[in-house]
Amino acid sequence: MPPRRPANAPLDVAALKPRNVVIPDICLEFFVPSAWHESSMPRGLRYRDDSGTVLEASGHLRPDVPLGKWVEMRLALVKHEMRYLTQVGEATDIHGDDWRDRVKGKAIEFSGTIPGDDFESRYLLACVRTDEVVAVIAIRAPADVFERDRSLYKWFLSRLDPKPMGAPAPYRAPGASAGFGSSNATPFEPGVFGMSMEGRIGRLRALAYSLPLLTAMALLGIAAAVIMPKARVLGGGLFLVGGLYAVYSSVRLMVLRLHDINLSGKWLLGFLLVIGLAAALRNSNFVMIAAGIFWIGTMLIYCLVPGTDGDNDYGAAPGPNSTLVKIGATLVIVGQLGSIGGQSQMQGTGTGTGTGSHKPIRADPVGWHSPDDGMFIRFPGEPVEDLNPGTMSSGTGSMRQFSAEVAGAAYVVQVYSLGVEPEDQTAVLDSVQAALIGSDGKLLSGRMAMQFDGHRGRDMRIGIPGNMTRSAKFAVAGSKVYVAMAVSDSSPAAERAVEAFLESYRVTR
Repeated sequence: MPPRRPANAPLDVAALKPRNVVIPDICLEFFVPSAWHESSMPRGLRYRDDSGTVLEASGHLRPDVPLGKWVEMRLALVKHEMRYLTQVGEATDIHGDDWRDRVKGKAIEFSGTIPGDDFESRYLLACVRTDEVVAVIAIRAPADVFERDRSLYKWFLSRLDPKPMGAPAPYRAPGASAGFGSSNATPFEPGVFGMSMEGRIGRLRALAYSLPLLTAMALLGIAAAVIMPKARVLGGGLFLVGGLYAVYSSVRLMVLRLHDINLSGKWLLGFLLVIGLAAALRNSNFVMIAAGIFWIGTMLIYCLVPGTDGDNDYGAAPGPNSTLVKIGATLVIVGQLGSIGGQSQMQGTGTGTGTGSHKPIRADPVGWHSPDDGMFIRFPGEPVEDLNPGTMSSGTGSMRQFSAEVAGAAYVVQVYSLGVEPEDQTAVLDSVQAALIGSDGKLLSGRMAMQFDGHRGRDMRIGIPGNMTRSAKFAVAGSKVYVAMAVSDSSPAAERAVEAFLESYRVTR
């Protein structure tokens, strides 16, 4: 901490015990008080003292950016990300002790209250330019500390010494630039399975990195499915950890791609919050729309938007793509195209009654059994299996759907596999009931505590738009949910057919 003194009083440099540090990537040399605490940041160093001062120094190789443009870029960034600050006065020229004509600089001062603080702070932004390098030095401190230490900050800026590229660094304090190599070193490249969101990756590398992640998640899911029947807690924990890491890894790759085009990863928060809010409100349409926009935007950034040339605010440009990266990216692209084609084909053949729209299943004259023989019902016509039934809202798992259309009524059976026997059957029944009622239905009648061959279930009639009725019976049996429902008009003939269909519902597990 600097010695106490009145504002603008002469600075006792010897009392600061200054130490010399260097950022080799941009050949920037300066002095800081020895008591200040050091940490690394992308393309630079950060220092803090016990009085609340924070000093950050970073830079980039930008031979094509004049000082005026550099000041404009940094000023726009401050106004966008630190809106709580207000500029104080105009930009002023700064001069170092040995700059002469080879280095130019401008300084801009701001004031404001940082979120979470109950006191006013000052923020000094200094932009420096040489023939090859642009550097930025930001100093932040509580207002009273800033005024007290103005002479210290002025001394610091006067001692900045950007060296010409290729010149040897005169001295490098131990640990002064941890995490930074020489200007000819290989740029830092984030790993496939890393946790850090620092750095940047290109388009091909983002695609290639997703392949081993998807493979690892698939193997983890298989392992959880194998373990869960014997060790439910262990299998469930493994599945949960794998799912959380998959979500984090996907977000991480997107953040690294945003860094490559010089955008903050904070842009993702808006989309993720909207999707999470829609999910919490159980608005499936809103979730689908937001997720669709997010997916399209992700694909555009992953595949089409190139990264910035050279260094940017998040680090050096990624190195050349290896053969392995190119192969991995190609496999992901081919897989995505195949998936889109397969889904389009299924959507084109999953509805209607034309050839190939359904897969016939076993039926006999006296009734129909589910493929696992866990349920029996009498369809009024021969049922067929829908190849693209969609999903139910009750959670993860798989579903098979079988249907028949007879005399203007639709008869449907859904067999939903939960994977494990649920601990709370009531919650499962509530979820199925909510899915059947939907957003446009109205419960007309129902029996909520029924037993179907010893298994808990429910029976209900639901009014839906168009003067139609959806009638259903469903039950939980072990790890399966068996749902039988019919949608018909209110004609006597249709009601009798639906009643006969549901009366024949049996759970045979």
